[in-house]
Amino acid sequence: MTPVLDLDLVLKSKEQEAIPLEKLSELQEALACSDISIIVDMHDWYAMPEHFRKTIIDHGFLLLDN
Repeated sequence: MTPVLDLDLVLKSKEQEAIPLEKLSELQEALACSDISIIVDMHDWYAMPEHFRKTIIDHGFLLLDN
């Protein structure tokens, strides 16, 4: 059995506020329709509970900052 690979991405808006759900949905749909071979779950930094943010700060890593 082939293991299922997944990637959890946390997105932070430049405006430092929650990303509109329609924007997240568009991005999620584009990824679902793409031919990448892993499952990508996206999470909005400003919409997630504080304890998740702490875990990410303590154990996550930055892929892109601009």
